[in-house]
This record gives sequence, structure tokens and C-alpha cells, in this order.
Amino acid sequence: MIKASTGERIFNYFNILFIGLFSASILFPFICVINNSFRNNTDIAKNGFRLIPETIRLEAYKFLMTDSDRIVNGYRASIFITVVGTLLCLLFTSMMAYPFSRKDLPGRNVLLMMVVVTMFFSGGLIPFYLLISGLGMKDSWWALIIPNLITPWYMLILRNFFGEVPVSLIEAAKIEGASEATVLSRIILPLSLPSIACIGLFYAVGFWNSWFNAAIFLDTREKYPLQLVLRMIIKTANMEELSKRGYDISRIAVSEANVKAAAIIMTVAPILFIYPFLQKYFVKGMFLGSIKG
Repeated sequence: MIKASTGERIFNYFNILFIGLFSASILFPFICVINNSFRNNTDIAKNGFRLIPETIRLEAYKFLMTDSDRIVNGYRASIFITVVGTLLCLLFTSMMAYPFSRKDLPGRNVLLMMVVVTMFFSGGLIPFYLLISGLGMKDSWWALIIPNLITPWYMLILRNFFGEVPVSLIEAAKIEGASEATVLSRIILPLSLPSIACIGLFYAVGFWNSWFNAAIFLDTREKYPLQLVLRMIIKTANMEELSKRGYDISRIAVSEANVKAAAIIMTVAPILFIYPFLQKYFVKGMFLGSIKG
């Protein structure tokens, strides 16, 4: 075993210190949000900031759950949109990335350029709204899923990953009588699970956090995703707005900041729970899918 020199040890200690401070700077705002969600303004003014609150108060979460049916419907809508949308996006993105990974595809460069152009230019919000309305998808969850089935940047990452599969392996499968669909489903996809998990996480986070399209296309409140429901609740948590509606502000145990912090935790928690299970695929997929064009 080679013994590290004094300079190397000092360098390692400096790296550990730097990474530790950097990690703390990232975690500190998140810890503040968690604390604010479990405390009210009186506790904060009296005791100041505490890493672990002396008393845990659930008033902010109770305020958000005053209309529990809307919260439950919001979770149901967000889970459906995220799960179904992510699966369909992975299916269609993989089906598009595979032919682009083949160098013998006729007109490959021209077609690829047409795809890349869509990353920088779009038809605009009004034509997009008219298109969705004309297709009969307004006030439907499919209006949030179908227009986002293929994201060009994610498709390019998968294309690079698919391109690393040895051509000899594909040719051997075709000699045995495998079709293109068989090659994709039996060879390409099983060998590309890290990249697929990485892209799937991107798609899932995008669907889970999306609220703008829902605000435009959904009219029925029972169909609102969680983010849009929480946004509406936060708007009503404004003290001035509550005062105008006749509420006695002095009897409200939480402030707007407490409600916002609780809403952030309710929104982020499901993704934080899933991420550790996909972390190793996320890192590996991003690395392998970006080193080769």
C-alpha cells in the first residue's frame, strides 16, 4: 500500500472540508423550509432558528388539509399524470432514439437537424392552445401528457447511449431472425437500463412539478394536479386576502410563510423518496449517455 505524502493528505483534507461546507450550504435552506413548516411565527420570534424544533406544530399542514378532498384528488391526478406520462414518454422516446442511433438510417443528419430545431423554436402559446382544443383534449389529463411525449434533449441522450451498443451484437441478432422491434426490446433496452432510469427520473420530475399547462387546459377542479391545488391554497393563505374574506387573522395560528413551507414539503417529499432508489442509475446514465455523440 502506497503511503500518501504530506501534500496529498493536506489536499484530501481540504477537499473533504470544501465538500462538507458545500453540502451544508445546500442542505441549510432545505432544513430551514422543514423547520418553518413545523413552527409558527411566535416560536421563531421567541426561540430563533433551531436545527431541531423544540415543539413540532402541524397547524400549517392542517391548514392545507382543510379541504382534504382537493388534496387527495390532487395527489391522484399528479400520480396518474406522472406514472402514465413517464411510461409513455420512455416508450416513445426510446422508439425515436433507436433509429437515430443507427448510422445507416437514410437522411439521418437532416432528420436529426429537424429534431434539434424544435429545441430552440416553438409555435407559441396561442397556437398550442388552439391545437389542444382542436384535438378535443381540453379539460383532459392527456393534454398534459401527449404534447410532452418526446423531449428532444432526452432523446439525444438515449440516442448516444443506444449508439454505444456494439453493432456486431445487433447484426448477430438479425442473423438469427430478430426484427428491429425485437432488437430494441430484447437487446437495446435491457442494456440501457441506467440511461432509461435517468431519463425516466427527468420525465417524472417534470410531470410532477408541472402546473402551468394544467392551469391553462383543465377546467374541472377535481382534475387539478397537486401543484395547482397547493398553489390555489397558498393564494388563499395570504393574510390580506383572508382578512378581506372575513377571517379573524388573530385566530389563525399560521402565517403565509408557514403554509408555503408546508406546501413545498408536501410537493417535494414523494420525489425525494423515489430518488435514492434511482441515484446509481441517474449518475451512471448521465455519464455514459453524454460522452459520445
